Amino acid sequence: MRRVALATCLLVALLPAGSALGASFPKPTSNLIVVPKSIGGVSLNVREGKARASWGKKRGSCQKFSNGVARCEYGDGSRPAGVAYLEFRKHKVSAVSIVAGYRKDGSQKSSAAPVLMKLKDKNGIGIGAKLSKVKRAYPKGTLVGKPSEPVFGYRVKGRGKSSMTFGIVGSSRKVFSVFLSDGRAG
Repeated sequence: MRRVALATCLLVALLPAGSALGASFPKPTSNLIVVPKSIGGVSLNVREGKARASWGKKRGSCQKFSNGVARCEYGDGSRPAGVAYLEFRKHKVSAVSIVAGYRKDGSQKSSAAPVLMKLKDKNGIGIGAKLSKVKRAYPKGTLVGKPSEPVFGYRVKGRGKSSMTFGIVGSSRKVFSVFLSDGRAG
């Protein structure tokens, strides 16, 4: 189960930029991350229209897939500024994520565009936060993967199958992504 959560977190973080090249970053109604419930004012199971309105209805680029799945990309995952995603299943939010960008050499950064860097929890935790701070704030969380790996995760369980996973850059021990999932995303 731990490997599945990390794989899902990393899958979203490493998704290639598709049709959303140049898509606008979100303009969230809130800069708050509520662990493990919401990111930037978007909670799990919220209707698609309300979630998109919370981040700017005309922002981002959305793509529909089979089985009632859709994903909206805000920003460009292949660029240094990072990206944010909303994923929907049957028109309800099933995942929300923010991901730092990449360096020219392809390595993961722990910084992103200002709008993504402003998204933080009540303890100031978001992209760029140190793992030690995340662990202090959420002591019941669990490691996903090994700190010796290039990237690993720190998962905080939510209600039911939901969780929030902080993606961590192994070398710096800093957050590069925040991934909220209902347990069905990915």
